[in-house]
Amino acid sequence: MNLTLWRGILEPVSAAENNKISKQRGCVVLNDEKSDRLYEEAMDIVRGIEMDFASADNGKTFCIANYKDEDREKIKKFFYTMEQDEMFGTYINEWDRFNEDWDADKYEPEGCIVFSRQDIKNLEKVK
Repeated sequence: MNLTLWRGILEPVSAAENNKISKQRGCVVLNDEKSDRLYEEAMDIVRGIEMDFASADNGKTFCIANYKDEDREKIKKFFYTMEQDEMFGTYINEWDRFNEDWDADKYEPEGCIVFSRQDIKNLEKVK
């Protein structure tokens, strides 16, 4: 697998637009009000943060690769919020366990949270 590194500012699309993009990629989309609210809440936490992204498909989709230390708590809150998803979450209402794993650098999401080009502004290839 050939990973490329990119840098940009996360400006996620709306839940409705994300559902549309996800369906086009062949992803599972719950398309319910609760999931959409959770998505919006999580994306509002990281909206406007500059970070590095990894891409394995030549810049079509991206996963968070790195971020500034000053944004660590926001990123932590973002991942915990995403973990509240009833279909994919593994730390549902388990802040203490999540916090312990995060602080011990043992946290790994069950799947990759994927962003599209539409979610990232000022996107530049780093290497």
